[in-house]
Amino acid sequence: MDQLHLTLASSNRATLFPTERLMRAAVRTVDRVVGDTAAMFVVVDSHVHVWIIAPEARIGILGGALRRALGHLSAAPIDLRYHRLLRTRSHQRNTVGYLLDQLEHHGIDAPPASWTGGCYQDLVGARLLDAFRPRIRQILPRLRREELDVAVRLAPGSLREATREQVRRAGAMGIADAAARALAAGPELVGRARPVTRARRAACHVATAAGIRTPELSDALALPMRTVRRLAQEVTEADLIRAVRLQISLSDVAPPGLAAAGWR
Repeated sequence: MDQLHLTLASSNRATLFPTERLMRAAVRTVDRVVGDTAAMFVVVDSHVHVWIIAPEARIGILGGALRRALGHLSAAPIDLRYHRLLRTRSHQRNTVGYLLDQLEHHGIDAPPASWTGGCYQDLVGARLLDAFRPRIRQILPRLRREELDVAVRLAPGSLREATREQVRRAGAMGIADAAARALAAGPELVGRARPVTRARRAACHVATAAGIRTPELSDALALPMRTVRRLAQEVTEADLIRAVRLQISLSDVAPPGLAAAGWR
């Protein structure tokens, strides 16, 4: 298999996904179309970068499918610009830092660790997409977690699961937001799509375990109290619970910033 850096971009650096809702939808689309072949990805203002593991002969097919799928969401036309082969170990390691630090390259004033369009959260277990897995560890087995932290400007090892006190401090609204971010679900957690129902269930588990009152959680999730109690008793994936707690902690060490990002 070849290692390929695929780039898509808008014309004249127009912003492709200007809202949090669109950015999360773009991430889910990248996951749906190429998530099972991707080692890393990042969606920024005017570009989408994906590190793909596939035969070079398939890059046109994969890139075209991704361009068409993202084009249905983007606020500006998006084109497949180019791809590069990542032939050497040093080129691959440099690409890790390049993709994790795209906000700096694009002059976006927001914490890269919590950037919705980046994959740092996926690499450390703070977000769970359907198809994407941290395959970069297989390509670069000596890549250390501390290197990922430094690349997104976190102190090495500073991101840990939130304590009970941190969860309580986040409150029901903060827990609901963290659960949505942990699955790239829509910010309002509206509807019955699978990411929404999973996020609600996880939020109920995390909140109940921390002693958050049912009425408060009912208001935050816009659900009847009997539904909140039922969801809190249903089985939820341990890795999703961990992801929600990491998202709560991430809000402390690197507050999320898309809507608040300073576009230059």
